[in-house]
Amino acid sequence: MKRIHDFVSHGYDSDAGIIRNKNDRAIEQLVQALTTLTPPLRLIDLGVGDGAFLSRLAEHIGEARFTGVDLSSKMVEKAAGAVPGLEGIVSDIRHVAEHTKEGGWDVAIAHFVLAYVDIETLIAQAKHVLRPGGLFSFVTSTNSAANVCRREIARLRGTGNPLDRLAAWVGERGIERTQTPDDFEEMAAALAAQGFSVASRESHSTRVVLNDSAEAYEFGITKGWGVNAISIPLLPTGLLLKIAEMALDRCEYPYVAEHTVEMVVARKDG
Repeated sequence: MKRIHDFVSHGYDSDAGIIRNKNDRAIEQLVQALTTLTPPLRLIDLGVGDGAFLSRLAEHIGEARFTGVDLSSKMVEKAAGAVPGLEGIVSDIRHVAEHTKEGGWDVAIAHFVLAYVDIETLIAQAKHVLRPGGLFSFVTSTNSAANVCRREIARLRGTGNPLDRLAAWVGERGIERTQTPDDFEEMAAALAAQGFSVASRESHSTRVVLNDSAEAYEFGITKGWGVNAISIPLLPTGLLLKIAEMALDRCEYPYVAEHTVEMVVARKDG
């Protein structure tokens, strides 16, 4: 996974498209919630990527200290360039507790990371880093768009063509490795189970239309939405990218799906 994300970092831009829209709304939502906390604030982004969210958030809040965690050292470098004074931590999100002080932050942020960590582990890591009363900005896609993908996988499996079956396997791998919730209720239950109360929630849907395999590659690989599907140990990055290109070439277009995003700010009880 680290190799793929190091590669993706070269063209990655989380301040465009779906993520740009999410950033706009999530900043507004979080800034409103931050009025309940006393500055200077300590914020940690679990999956900081290129740092675009923290960079924009910094424009709307007062004095703050920022920490960014990412599996990719290249992403941490990009984030450090975007967020002055950022403390960067290169780590798998699943093991953040091994590199951080318990209760050391006022705000934890985790946006679009459930392709790489299960929801229970993610919330446990957020709980570890947050002080009692701290806020958790949690944003994720739901499984709504995956249903369209599953229908395409079934079509590919049914053709009998070996290349189609390989393409179906790549798609199945991506879905299996992505642990997004079905809906807000599933998120809320997982948060409550670990001592969080939902302070605010928004839901937004975007129609995604991919007209050909080139657009699908741009969306899934260059922009990072589907790279977990091709994170296969021992295989060289170039070969993994060729497998992704081949798999996307086998799909039918246009590919149309409704991409639903749930945005929650939760407070750690205590």
